[in-house]
Amino acid sequence: MPSSADNSMNSLRSSPRPMIGYGNVETRIIEADYPVANSLASIASNDESGHLYLSGRHTSTEQSREELNIDEIHHETEEENSNLVQETKSEEHHITLNGEHENTAREPEPLVNGDLIEPPVNKQGFVTPPPAALSDSDVDDPSQDVFSEGSSISSISSPLGTYKSDDSLDRKLPKGTAYHVAREILQTERTYVKDLEVITIAFRNTVFEKEALPEDVKELLFSNFDPLYDFHCLFLDELQQRLSQWESEESYEHHKIGDIVLSNLLQMKKFIEVIKNHEKVLLALYKTTKNSVEFEKIYKEFELQPACYLSFNAFILKPSQRLVYYKFILEKLVQYYTTGHVDYQDTKAALQEIAEVLGELESCTKILENYQKLIELERDLIGLENLVQEGRQFVREGCLQKISRSGSQARMFFLFSDVLVFTSRGGNVTNQFKVHGKFSLDSMKIEKGEDMHGLFCFNLITEDNTYMVAATTQVERSKWMEDLNVTVLKIKNKSSPVLEEVMISTESGREDGENEAKKVKASTLDKRHACSRTMSTRRVCWHRNTSVSTVEYSIAVRNQLSGELQRKFKTGDKWQKLFVVLTNFCLFFYKSHEDEEPLASLPLIGYAVTKPDENDNINKELVIKLQYKTHVYFFRADSEYSFF
Repeated sequence: MPSSADNSMNSLRSSPRPMIGYGNVETRIIEADYPVANSLASIASNDESGHLYLSGRHTSTEQSREELNIDEIHHETEEENSNLVQETKSEEHHITLNGEHENTAREPEPLVNGDLIEPPVNKQGFVTPPPAALSDSDVDDPSQDVFSEGSSISSISSPLGTYKSDDSLDRKLPKGTAYHVAREILQTERTYVKDLEVITIAFRNTVFEKEALPEDVKELLFSNFDPLYDFHCLFLDELQQRLSQWESEESYEHHKIGDIVLSNLLQMKKFIEVIKNHEKVLLALYKTTKNSVEFEKIYKEFELQPACYLSFNAFILKPSQRLVYYKFILEKLVQYYTTGHVDYQDTKAALQEIAEVLGELESCTKILENYQKLIELERDLIGLENLVQEGRQFVREGCLQKISRSGSQARMFFLFSDVLVFTSRGGNVTNQFKVHGKFSLDSMKIEKGEDMHGLFCFNLITEDNTYMVAATTQVERSKWMEDLNVTVLKIKNKSSPVLEEVMISTESGREDGENEAKKVKASTLDKRHACSRTMSTRRVCWHRNTSVSTVEYSIAVRNQLSGELQRKFKTGDKWQKLFVVLTNFCLFFYKSHEDEEPLASLPLIGYAVTKPDENDNINKELVIKLQYKTHVYFFRADSEYSFF
């Protein structure tokens, strides 16, 4: 006789899939260039530094202008932003009625690049709001253009709302680390379920409507993600019920979480083979995009939807990364409990179970992360082919200065287990990174050079020539030299597999200026898609003169957090409550956990995390200070557990 859990699972499969915060996904093909409001469009179009204050896309054309002090712009925009909701109502652009968004059609308006884009309309006839995204330069004031400081935040109706908590950073929460750990598990599980919906609902609607994905790939994809989604919907429901009981009841009967986690992790073992298949899913989608122009177009269009706030491939990695999180959070809980605690034995048993599961999946997770990075780079770097191969490992990416007789030129370098590739920015209609050349590592030597004009140089010595490159800090130089030496040593010791050579197209390999007539023509979709990838690590590293290694990349994609924080700008006095998701080197800001899409985002590479000092005039406790050069943000946690 089937269990109640089986019945619930079958019910989920036989009925239309519930939406947890994405609304009518299948009707949304978002124009990423659509601006939020006229008052902010003028600011964006006049700010050549790339400091963007609206959710439209804007490309920085002048890296040196990144040093611009934007405090004055902050001050000028705060008054406009404080009345943004009223402005948009008066313009009949975005009207909020009873917590739901109703929009009226309006004339298309010129964008930063001079094109006219019609705002997309869904089946209900509403204009779909655009995604909030930063430019590819240092946009360090995200979402200030979307809503004013201190504005009220209304909830959005959703099936997820069956758990109604009046969470506020100022209300008194139940004491004890166990409660805060349980709440963190709940908040991150909500985000994880929404991430799974990007595949199981949003992408499904797209590919079934367009009928461009081969049946075998379609079956492979959804047969390996639908069971996970169904399972985690039920797990999420259990977590919500337990937290509701924990907050409402004084008795200690429900003041525990290990029993629920243990029972679900025991069931999760049956998904080990499913997660192992995700490598096949990733490679099948990669090959399909290469072989089908029609599917590649659909794929890019989907990635422009605001719900797809990361590259689509990144969502394929989420299940394996989620298991790593369970182990991390259970270790924290076991350390907190005493051996006599009522929840200790279940929590310890759950930790043992997840450690066993991860033991089987650790190598698969590393391979999956590496493939995802290689596929992303091959797609986004112009002129690079044959990069994705079994055995090729990503090592480091970052910005270095290439020194020549004519001076120094900024170049983006990509180090792999068998080759070093260097690229430049711009010179093409999509303003992507274009490959200029490569260095074979099998006979390379790396030597420290003489410092010059604030640059920290080192030499790449090949059989034919010596090339001088430089980092902007001694730390960056040390990182590059260490990774290069280790990689070269592995090749000489024949510990790296022999791979097919990376191919660079003839048009891409030219260092000199190119004739405008010979530039590769790009469609409007290609331009929009290239602009939408502004949060990529390579673009942030380019503008902040830094680098990211494979170890740092792995840590960033595996360590994910979700929860409520209060945010304050450097020049403002009011604190605003937001739901914040930390993943992939970036903070994504939402009005609440039920929101369909992020309001804005902030890339964290290069930021320092400290406590406020006396000069900051912060009179509240549990405040975190984020600072990159002159760009400062303050975030206030609701408990010591969340703060630390």
